[in-house]
Amino acid sequence: MSDIQNSRATRRNKKKTKGTKKFSVLKKILLIILGLMMVAAIAIAIQFTIWVKQAPILNEKRLKDPVASKILDKDGNLYTELGAQSRDFVKYEDIPKKVEEALLATEDNRFYEHHGLDFIRLAGAVVANITG
Repeated sequence: MSDIQNSRATRRNKKKTKGTKKFSVLKKILLIILGLMMVAAIAIAIQFTIWVKQAPILNEKRLKDPVASKILDKDGNLYTELGAQSRDFVKYEDIPKKVEEALLATEDNRFYEHHGLDFIRLAGAVVANITG
């Protein structure tokens, strides 16, 4: 017979080593990708932390739109209004429901359905910018 005798166990071990070699390469690639993703996540977290620390402190007065200055006479009657725009500050509770509904109907009819970012509207705007 031949000098090389292959027992059943030897053949089984050869089959296992062929499959495990491919799996080993795939496993290494996946581990490298996972490691790179973890490094990127850490870098993004560090950058976000830096941005948050450098953010200015919010000031409620600076967040409101400028309201025109009202000049009153000695009796407290309105004499004139000064400013680039004539604006009056109105609390949200004082806005009539019909005005709110009219604004939402023209600007964002799905306002109460999304959480601040309307992806359908955003995708439509992107398509309009590309095609137009």
